[in-house]
Amino acid sequence: MNEVFKKHPEVDGIFASSDIIGMQVIQYCHSNKIDVPNKLKVVGFEQPIAAMCEHAIHLISKSNEGEIMAKKRYFL
Repeated sequence: MNEVFKKHPEVDGIFASSDIIGMQVIQYCHSNKIDVPNKLKVVGFEQPIAAMCEHAIHLISKSNEGEIMAKKRYFL
């Protein structure tokens, strides 16, 4: 965080890739007297792995039941 603020003092918002990282940013700001949310906005975004995999799990279960979900399948 020190490096970010030294290189980019104009930063007024952080988008954290997880809630935990967002909390760490807020703790850093508190320790360094950076006013959240007045000087810096912090957003944490986290989607549980189960929710991200729900569609894949559904497809696998249908496939195991013999139901054809698609004639052509592409896995990325």
